[in-house]
Amino acid sequence: MPAIGQAPAAVRHADYLLIGGGLAAATAAETLRQEGAQGSIVIVCDEPEPPYHRPPLSTRFLQAGARPPFPGVLDAAFYRDNGVTLLKGVRALALDCAARRVETDGGGALRYEQLLIATGVRPLRLDGPGAGLAGVHYLRTMADALALRAAIDAARAGEGRAVVVGGGFIALEMAAAFVQHGLQVTVVARRSALFEKLGDPGISDYFRAGFQARGVEVLFDEVAALEGEGRVRAVRTGGGRRLPCALVGVGIGVRPELGWLEGSGIALDDGVVVDEYLLSADPRVFAAGDVANFADPVFRRRHRIEHWDNALKQGRLAARNMLGQRLRYDEVPYFSCQLFETGFQFLGMPEGARCHARIGQGGDGAAAGHPDSWACLFLERDVPRALFSTGRPAAEVRAIESLIRYRTNIGWARERLQEPGFALTRIPSQTALILQGGGALGAFECGVVEALEEGGVRPDIVAGVSIGAFNGAIVASNPGNAAPALRDFWRRLSLQLPAPLDDRTRRVFGSWQALTLGIPEFFRPRWNTLGF
Repeated sequence: MPAIGQAPAAVRHADYLLIGGGLAAATAAETLRQEGAQGSIVIVCDEPEPPYHRPPLSTRFLQAGARPPFPGVLDAAFYRDNGVTLLKGVRALALDCAARRVETDGGGALRYEQLLIATGVRPLRLDGPGAGLAGVHYLRTMADALALRAAIDAARAGEGRAVVVGGGFIALEMAAAFVQHGLQVTVVARRSALFEKLGDPGISDYFRAGFQARGVEVLFDEVAALEGEGRVRAVRTGGGRRLPCALVGVGIGVRPELGWLEGSGIALDDGVVVDEYLLSADPRVFAAGDVANFADPVFRRRHRIEHWDNALKQGRLAARNMLGQRLRYDEVPYFSCQLFETGFQFLGMPEGARCHARIGQGGDGAAAGHPDSWACLFLERDVPRALFSTGRPAAEVRAIESLIRYRTNIGWARERLQEPGFALTRIPSQTALILQGGGALGAFECGVVEALEEGGVRPDIVAGVSIGAFNGAIVASNPGNAAPALRDFWRRLSLQLPAPLDDRTRRVFGSWQALTLGIPEFFRPRWNTLGF
């Protein structure tokens, strides 16, 4: 079996070539073997370590002082026992799709039958004066974390001041770590809110207050320059503030690792362009994790997701699709974060939505007594799009995930969301409308649909038989406003009969008219084809 480490020069072919040393590639290798993949698997990893979990770098390691080794995605024995070759410290340099070949800087040229691109992202860098000074740190790799931890210790022994640039979760996790190690911290966020991508001022205010309570100054400003002779000594802001410091942590975003793919013919647009199956335009090339710009069937848009949960799930699905299973990636984006003693979860995509309901204690009651138990539910046209949640029951988060996935309209419950005791878990994720047959009895279904729409109930699934199928087609074609179309349909099916007739005579006359003349807007009899 191939051993972990630098592969010998003889390794030149892989049935499954996985480029990237992170969670997506390692999970894909594991899934390939679990699903019965035969043939060789090679992982090209540009770091000297086997694939490891990155979230602990900014939490357990920086904040709590845990020491290496960091937890690997897979046990070392997995690679050996499952015939997976791991090329460590090797970078991909170029891709030739026509020849099915990847050039590397230390492993030679590698041919493949199927390729997974999972190269992840790299941090965006400051580019103003002084950006290259020592003492300016970014956090992505184990080496970055080790260097940052040493810088924290040095700052504690010195003047004890640090500046964090950025207002997202990596920047704020760094700021929390600095505070927990006794540093005096100032956060400089370029945007007008913390967690600006979440799109809600209330969430920003909540975390700003939490940091300020621990002595952290939060400035909404830009970095104009970094000052120092060889090593950073101060940060100067666009607003004119000079912030003395011995350490600067930067978390201002990331960029996908795509340089080695230039000229390959693979479509690139803020990542590797793939469909809902994580497949590129080349039928042998897939992408997963932070680098994949995929077609999302849940939110009906193309985007990248830069979180642990997404990399794990996409690695699994890409592997299964490499085996021909043709599974869509239709997961709801999820990430979590821990700042001091406060942890929170975020589901979905808030773009185009707004926080309609702030849900406090109550609901299922499981969070009663929690000092910070609340949630923010984002709606777009009464359809849940995202959820911010802290201190809330796990069942509640799972219930909202289903509502987001199935785009469930909850207009009927919108005004009750903030009521004490209203349980989000009781909202059905999908509403089904089943319509029976029965000829003219289908007219009654018109009234049913009208009543449902007046009550704000919109079905997600419509099924019917016979005349119910006709009604169902109209309902499905006019979501949320089917009653007028149904009324028009049944008006066209109605027979115009003389008013003076009694009910029995009207029924007999109507049956005779339908039998001999048909219903002009619906059907006409064709007796002559029967030889009468």
